[in-house]
Formats: sequence, C-alpha cells, structure tokens
Amino acid sequence: MDAIQKIQAIRSSVNPLDIYGKIPALSEALRKKPSQVPDPRTGSGTTVFRIASNGSTYLNGVGYMDVIDTVAYVLDLPKMKACDEISRLANLKLDSEYVASGSCKPAEYKLPPEDVAKRTESLRKVWSKSVLAMEADYVKAYLSKRGLDVSDLPNTLRGIKSCLNVSNVDGKIVKSWTPAMLGVYFDKEGKPLTLHRIYLTPEGNKANVEDVKKMMSPPGDIRGGAIRLDYHPGEHLAVAEGIETALAVREMSGLPTWACYSDRLLEAVHIPSSVKRVSIFADKDVSGAGQAAAENLRKRLESHGVEARVFFPKQAIPAGSKGIDWLDEYNQLSKPTAA
Repeated sequence: MDAIQKIQAIRSSVNPLDIYGKIPALSEALRKKPSQVPDPRTGSGTTVFRIASNGSTYLNGVGYMDVIDTVAYVLDLPKMKACDEISRLANLKLDSEYVASGSCKPAEYKLPPEDVAKRTESLRKVWSKSVLAMEADYVKAYLSKRGLDVSDLPNTLRGIKSCLNVSNVDGKIVKSWTPAMLGVYFDKEGKPLTLHRIYLTPEGNKANVEDVKKMMSPPGDIRGGAIRLDYHPGEHLAVAEGIETALAVREMSGLPTWACYSDRLLEAVHIPSSVKRVSIFADKDVSGAGQAAAENLRKRLESHGVEARVFFPKQAIPAGSKGIDWLDEYNQLSKPTAA
C-alpha cells in the first residue's frame, strides 16, 4: 500500500473523534467542542484550536485540518508517521510498506450550512461597523508607532472602534470591547473570506488582552489565501507573514504585497498564474519555521515555472527573542547613523 492509498484508507475508515479521545493532549478540546481552546501542542493562547462535530479541526494560522493533519500537528509527527499512529490507535491492519514521498490531495472541508451562515453574519456585522484604515486614527497611530508610513494605507486594511474580544481568564470567559485594526483575508480564488484582527487601545497601542491578534472564524477554507494589501499582484509579487511586516516590505520594495498571516499559510499561499516572479520576505525564527516555510514556498513555485527568491533579514536574532522580521530590518535601516 503506497502513501496515497494509506491516507485514503485512514480517511475513509476511522472516526476522528474516536482517535482524538485516545490522545490526552486533545481531551480539553474534545470535552469543550466546538468551543475554542488553547493550542493543544504548545498550550499557548486561549481561542486557538477547536474541534468540529464532524471531526475536522481548526487551528489559527493553519486553517482546517483532517484527522491526519491534526494528529501530525498535535504529536509533532511527519504526516506518514501520523498515519502509522492513527492505524495503531484504531487497530487498523494496513500494509506497513508505503512510499514516504507520496502525495495526496488535501482533504476538503465543508462546514454545515448553519455554521457558514452564522460565521458570515458575524463577519457582516463587524464589517458594517468598520471604516477604512485611513479614517481610523487608532490604526494610523498603531502603525506609526511600529515605524510605518501611514500616508497611503491600502483599502484592504480597516478599523473598528469597538470589537469584541473573548478571553479565558483563570477558567472564566471574559468579554471585552476594544478598537481593532482589520485585515481582509481573501481565499485562494481572490474572494473575501474573513477578517484578521489586531486589538488596540484608542491611543494606538496593543490592547491588554491575551491574544492581541486573532482571525475571525472563516466560513470556508483559508488554505492558499492571504491578506492582499494590494489586490492585483501584477507580474512581480512580494509575500511576507504578518501585516506589519508586509507593510514594511511594501514600503521598501514598492511591490504589490500580500501578508500570509503565518509561516504555514505563507508556505501554502496560492499564486495566480499572472504572476511570473515572487519575492519571499521570510521571518528569521529561532525555531527555523519561518525560514523553512519560505524555502518550501520557493521550491514549489520554481517547480511550477515561477521565478522565486527568498530574502532573509540580515540582523542577528537578539538574545531572548523568538526571531526577527522585515519590519525589524526596516526600522533598523531607517534609523539615522551617528556622525
């Protein structure tokens, strides 16, 4: 049995909820489904991960995952090793020999219609109360404090004066409302899908909430999408992870730029066929995740005939820091040197 057959056999044979019930790290998420819980692997955040009633899961910064993706992430295993573990947990008698390099089309995820309607309505309400970023003083103040030019912000960035934040404080759900910067996240076909939020104070500082940056629950699959600071990419496109980093890249390069939200989504971003060249502005992380994602994207693009180049920040990662990005590099380059 090769890799593709093994993946298909597992997807068709196992009940994901039964598998999750045998993995201690998923016990809280399973008990509270479909509510959001902290990251089951790292314990970070409060509303990061959730299990749907159909067994699919959603992880902020990654999107929807099937049972194989979920087990691979939670147990930190390669995909085919996760298949072996699922086979063991489900007592499946599958052929142990397979082609480790095999590939299979990612599982497609369809939410129940009532969930799609609920999420779409939540997005509509937030959108209806938002304004262009150029009209939101708290957004301009925040970006200015990050060292960015706010004289010509893209229309895909917006602001909302009062945005709901839900946090888990000592086991209790706490709701608060603060200003927020919104970034429109488009799916891989270029259709608006959801909103990314950065919670702020009226003065333009980061709000005092546990998870300052959150993606609203999308009514569809986020894989392949991006926050298109410039909707039309032209023939030469720049991509980066975070919004602020992408804005810095946009200012430095003058290129149409997309923010992909996370390293995993950067690696998965769909590049339109009209684009002939992609400049990838990678984060430099202690973990190596940003670097690896950028290189994987480069290899994928080049395999499809797209010219791609990765750019890394030249600065060393400061002691005690998780990493640096191109906003750090931009601000360092922008500082006047001593005479």
